[in-house]
Amino acid sequence: TANDGLYAIDVDGEIIHITKENGLPTNNLTHLFKDKSGNLWIGTNGHGLVKLGNKAFTYFDNVNGLNNSSIFGIVVDQNNIWVATGDEGVFRYDGKTVTHFNASNGMGGNEVRAIVKDKNNAIWFATNNGLTKYENNKFSTYTTANGLPTNKIRSLMFDKNQNLWIGTSGGGLSVFKENKFINYTEKDGLTHNYIHSILEDKKGNIWLGTGNGINRFSNGQFHNYIGSTTICNTYIGSITEDDFGNIWFGTDRCVVKYDGVDFKSITTNQGLSSNTIY
Repeated sequence: TANDGLYAIDVDGEIIHITKENGLPTNNLTHLFKDKSGNLWIGTNGHGLVKLGNKAFTYFDNVNGLNNSSIFGIVVDQNNIWVATGDEGVFRYDGKTVTHFNASNGMGGNEVRAIVKDKNNAIWFATNNGLTKYENNKFSTYTTANGLPTNKIRSLMFDKNQNLWIGTSGGGLSVFKENKFINYTEKDGLTHNYIHSILEDKKGNIWLGTGNGINRFSNGQFHNYIGSTTICNTYIGSITEDDFGNIWFGTDRCVVKYDGVDFKSITTNQGLSSNTIY
């Protein structure tokens, strides 16, 4: 309308009135356009263009497990969503029913810090008491008795060759290859034995976020960047790569961007809403 906002009729036939009081920058509207994604674009008189999207978030605060306060990993198999929690094991949700798995019925431990899925749809869990695998409706757990350097697993990643890279808390790095664990520690070139995050980039380099800086594994050797003064923090909690090949590192003091040549630290001074990056 010209000066009374927007009216809509929902699926139940109820009229919804959207005004400046609940989201619009002005009640004086001039044009409406709905795109193929269902977004409604609104032309206003004096306040530019406004996009009204579909509902942004769906909350699962009424679903057991999915409402846990500490969610550390999510993976999807053919029929389910698996959710890892910091103290209750994992929850499997098929859209209707939740199944809970913990140390009493299959999981290695109740603290699960990561989940990954392999090419055969087996699901692997990083727990505080070993590396747990779920396949063909059965759990199995690998521990130090099988060759792991420690049972405290922090991070997981499958590379392009389906080798499983395992970051531990205090035991360094382990690679599960051809049913054997190959272990690396500070003695082999790591700058720290706590591995918080792992990424394989498009070039095949393995990036490791440790408690003492960024490590890169390539051509069978470890390289580190702990001497760089442009990296704001030695703790590296998360890593990802964008479509342009830039590598991004999350810390609890900034986010770091690596463009292949230089590192750049970005903080709230450059527009971040928080310096703590998960």
